[in-house]
Amino acid sequence: MASTYLQRTPSNNYYTEATFSFWFKRSGLSSDIGLFGRKGTNQTAYGTFCHFGGDDTLLINFRDSGGTSQYYMITNRKFRDTSAWYHIHLIIDGNNATQGDRSRLYINGVRETDFALLNNPSSTGFAISTFLTTGEDLTVGRSLRSQTNTFHNLDGSMTHFHGAFGTDSSGNSNNFTVNGTMTQTIDTPSNVFATWNPLAGFALPNGGFSNGNTTATQGGNTSWTGAISNLGVNSGKYYCEIKWTTTGQYSLFGFIPSSEIDHLGALGQTGNTHYGLYYSGDLFVLENGSTSSVSSFSSAISSGDIVQLALDKDNNKMYWGINGTWQNSANPSAGTGGYSIGYLTDEYWHFAINQRTDSGNGTMQINFGNGFFGTTAVSSAQNPDDGIGIFEYSPPTGYKALCTKSINSQEYD
Repeated sequence: MASTYLQRTPSNNYYTEATFSFWFKRSGLSSDIGLFGRKGTNQTAYGTFCHFGGDDTLLINFRDSGGTSQYYMITNRKFRDTSAWYHIHLIIDGNNATQGDRSRLYINGVRETDFALLNNPSSTGFAISTFLTTGEDLTVGRSLRSQTNTFHNLDGSMTHFHGAFGTDSSGNSNNFTVNGTMTQTIDTPSNVFATWNPLAGFALPNGGFSNGNTTATQGGNTSWTGAISNLGVNSGKYYCEIKWTTTGQYSLFGFIPSSEIDHLGALGQTGNTHYGLYYSGDLFVLENGSTSSVSSFSSAISSGDIVQLALDKDNNKMYWGINGTWQNSANPSAGTGGYSIGYLTDEYWHFAINQRTDSGNGTMQINFGNGFFGTTAVSSAQNPDDGIGIFEYSPPTGYKALCTKSINSQEYD
């Protein structure tokens, strides 16, 4: 969460070498996002910081207790992929005989050499301890760039900065204190789970995306807005769950092909588009610009209900369920019931939502297999056949979580 961070007071021992190594995955873009840092003396001076600027470049700056920059770098590279994990490896080697090697930055194992600004220590004996032990505690998950005593918090996920939730796995008891509520994700660099894509579809007014782009909120807006999963598929079978917690009026849950993403923002807009499950319980299908109602999808949806979505791209069928009951007496495991995709079958398809809230707020919390609705863990912990993913209800036989490992297993077998 954005208000959660780790904090520790480092020892005052003199040292000239340090290494920072961790993985991160961004959620928010185009704003100052903290990774780690330290305030200056008495919280009045600029601190040491590592974070993303408003232009999505990476900024690293080591300042002394008076706020004077001694070493800094700003990348030309912009980090805007919210579906990817990045690895940062920052090496500070204050006694290196080569000035250009006294600091080295590696991104995903490759040394970064293209900088908008770069200032390496001009002489040997650069004491990194001065910039990490003087002033306020070292924090992970937030940073301070200005003199206004305002921190920039992490908006995304981070892993392998240290041991489990602040525990030093080296055995040296250099443990961090957890501030706020730490939520552990099974989304890792080796297996990335889908989230809502903040760069596609339409912005959500008076709300937006949160909790690692797994919660979508909007309020007081009469226009239809929506979002799609940042992973799409053209074969295989996939399952997800959406918890509808809202005082808003209209919400849709369903599927959309890649070529029709621009049609996501308005109900009834001309185009070959599928949506589904109007909040009153009727299934509305948009196909070739026309709207039809399917009365056999008749269960009402109430605030707090969990909508189940199953996409079978091997047989081009879609299924909707509510709180464990599949609509239209469907059985996704057996391939019966559901609704057939009759067009654009060779395209990549995405899970999608669409909502309009004339008053109040509409909130949809997606579980693509991470095991959470917002920050609340599912209670029953059901797994797909391959064991990858955690859901409230048991996924149909043969259906997987929308994540890179499951996609690779189905699309590239």
